[in-house]
Amino acid sequence: MSSLFHLKNLSCAYRRADGSTTPPVLTVEQLELPIGKMVVLLGKSGAGKSTILETLGLMNNTLSPESELLFSPNDKEQYRFEKIWANPQIADIRKRHFSFIFQNTNLMPNFTVYENICLTQMIQGTSYKDALQKARETMRRIGLQEIDEHKKPHELSGGQRQRVAFVRAITPNFSVLFGDEPTGNLDEINSRELMTMLRDNIQQHGRTAIIVTHNIDLALEFGDQIIILTKDNEEKCGQIDPENIFYRPTNPNANAAAWHTRQAQYNNVQMRPVIEQLIH
Repeated sequence: MSSLFHLKNLSCAYRRADGSTTPPVLTVEQLELPIGKMVVLLGKSGAGKSTILETLGLMNNTLSPESELLFSPNDKEQYRFEKIWANPQIADIRKRHFSFIFQNTNLMPNFTVYENICLTQMIQGTSYKDALQKARETMRRIGLQEIDEHKKPHELSGGQRQRVAFVRAITPNFSVLFGDEPTGNLDEINSRELMTMLRDNIQQHGRTAIIVTHNIDLALEFGDQIIILTKDNEEKCGQIDPENIFYRPTNPNANAAAWHTRQAQYNNVQMRPVIEQLIH
């Protein structure tokens, strides 16, 4: 299985206004994130879930000099993120390869709902006409076709805004979608509907999704790889133990509910208490 991200000796810290850095908030000895899969991150509050999204998504330069972070979106491109922050190509990487969705939606209040959705496609060079057609099609798929094209985000309910943000994230081309609690404001039915749409999207196009959630049921249903981030209370540093990474077997003849680590195998019923113990 090809790796989209290869992490080695990762140490993440935040830079203060005076130029100094905080103590490490997340360390990862080694981690491979596969291409074409749904990766789900679970963990205690403060264990570094948002930090790893910020680091992988080039949202914040948290890497220490000794860190190694290789991004390989295809056979022709490779980028070392520990060296990239001084390089002007960083904006081009974000534009061509990344898409984002967050619990607070980040919809632009002065744009209409459809302008918000079309914007991510237009940044990549799609015409407004073509972007609007794709937006309408996707909005119909999730039952939001009744929303008028002149409506602003503040005229929608919280759940509608969350689904609009989801549409905005999956309509452009991308190699990897980063989601920080992307269904956190939705009920179970709408959450499953959007996650099903996302899974279909990444399977159809060979893309990857890296999702932070607190919903264990969604993780077990949709994740191909579940990563548990834990926190050492003494060191106050989040970390990823290889034994806390769970993989769904790729063999189509295997039990779809089976999960394995290096040392053990679980079904969904057995997995839930294992995860609950690690994240609470």
